[in-house]
Amino acid sequence: MKRHPDDRDKPTPNPGPGGQRPHQAAPLTPQQVTAIAALTGGASYSEAAKLAGVDRSCLWRWRHENPAFATALDETREAMREEVVHGLVTAGSKALATLATLAERAEDEGIRLKAATEVLNRIDGAVKAGTTGAAEAAVVVQVRAEEAATELRRRREQGE
Repeated sequence: MKRHPDDRDKPTPNPGPGGQRPHQAAPLTPQQVTAIAALTGGASYSEAAKLAGVDRSCLWRWRHENPAFATALDETREAMREEVVHGLVTAGSKALATLATLAERAEDEGIRLKAATEVLNRIDGAVKAGTTGAAEAAVVVQVRAEEAATELRRRREQGE
């Protein structure tokens, strides 16, 4: 069989016994795609099945007996987790930088002291929580920095 010149870098599938091509997983059906979107969007299995127009037992079978569906669902969930962690790490870095700037430059000495204390508390909390990686520590810092920023805004609004 002659190959097209544009295909020269593409691997040729290895035919199986008797010259047959290996089995490829069937693509997901529109119902399966809908179910994955619903499940990763927070729907229960019952809600996802209803949205996909299938019975809940069908969804169970797909999850436990259909490797393509199970893999697609797991990969979608993992991609979403990675996106959330990335967003938190990015926001945490910005929040920590804001606290550091306040600790250095705020005109009010009380705000400088509070910001410096918050930075130290975040570091201490991350260490005590057992987070050893930068990403994990940044998530802890982000949550606590948001709380500190909210408290600082509240105090400013109340004139404290």
